[in-house]
Amino acid sequence: MAYQNAKESRFDVVKRRAEEEGWSRFFSSQYGHLISGALINPGHSRCACPIHGTSKRKGDGFRVFDDFDSTGGGVCNSCGTFASGVDLICFLENAQGKPMVALNILERYFGIEPPSYDRFNRRKTIKPPVEQEIDPKELERKAKEEADRKAKLDKEIQDRYQLLNRIWESGQPFASLPDNSQAFGYLVKRGMTDVALLRSQENMRFIKSSYFQRHDDGSVERYPSICSLIQSADGHPVGLHQIYLDADGQPAKALVTSGDCKKVLRTLDARLNGAVRVCGRAPQTDHLNVTEGVENAAAIAHAIGHPVQSALYATLLAGWQPPAGTRVVSIWADRDPNMAGLNAATKLLARLLDLGIEARILEPNLLDKGKEDWNDVLLDLGYEALVNAYAGTSSRTNYYYEAI
Repeated sequence: MAYQNAKESRFDVVKRRAEEEGWSRFFSSQYGHLISGALINPGHSRCACPIHGTSKRKGDGFRVFDDFDSTGGGVCNSCGTFASGVDLICFLENAQGKPMVALNILERYFGIEPPSYDRFNRRKTIKPPVEQEIDPKELERKAKEEADRKAKLDKEIQDRYQLLNRIWESGQPFASLPDNSQAFGYLVKRGMTDVALLRSQENMRFIKSSYFQRHDDGSVERYPSICSLIQSADGHPVGLHQIYLDADGQPAKALVTSGDCKKVLRTLDARLNGAVRVCGRAPQTDHLNVTEGVENAAAIAHAIGHPVQSALYATLLAGWQPPAGTRVVSIWADRDPNMAGLNAATKLLARLLDLGIEARILEPNLLDKGKEDWNDVLLDLGYEALVNAYAGTSSRTNYYYEAI
């Protein structure tokens, strides 16, 4: 889609499209993994702040406006108010004060092609600068404000690192878990029956009691969880991913009172861009495998024996960065009715090809279902179906070797 009305600004066009389709649809698709709890009942339901997590105050601190579909705005008790969808995107992308970041994201989402002449199609009168007398006290005040702001930000960054470290250190390494551990039970039920391989997962831990959310009455909702380390392309820790499990010890996901039973908590000094590294029986080579969910990655690693990286969600898969030295990448996509998995995989494929990295997409079409992922295939058809897909011999796997 191109711009039809030259008098409309680029921001006017994307805002109009978002209001027509509803901001909820956009945010559910692109940021549901961060604010799904707040989208359940706009204006009333809340979730932990996607940037700093939750405070120790009564209730979780983030919600969207009751007119969210038309405004796209939200508010965090600690971080402030975000009056529009553009403001909220900048907040979630850690790009406040940079509305062009939100504009580019919205244009890509709606398939809008910005006009090439946008920057030059208006005549501007350049006024000579007006010399103003500099007030030393005003300069001193501004310098102090900037120093205070930076000190506050630095403290928030360090506080988040300390929180992430406390959560990670509270977990039991998989290598030390008993065979009847709830974590193993959950993954075995999902088809990962090689407990020896599960024990080798250095980037996963089991936490017996994990904070999930605080209610308005002050009570805290807690569950056992599988906690996975998210690492950047260079191996630096950038966050944690948690799968909350049944409160009674059953090998199943938790029936949480609101929101998603999976959460991501990231560092504050960098945009979240990384993956959970799932070990295989073989060491890592220059051929990498990447997929969306942690269960998906574990299923593929168990079947083919090679390490697999979990980018966690479709949005993050599209932006996944390969480690240095990567020569080939196999992208294991989900098959969804809205094609979200394939679209994200295609964006990644195009970028990898531009980098000179050989790549392919493997999309499952093996089950008679409206949607499927590779963990579904493992559960229904066994390891051999994934091995054949990896070998390129599966007649019911859709392979893509160039951007579509």
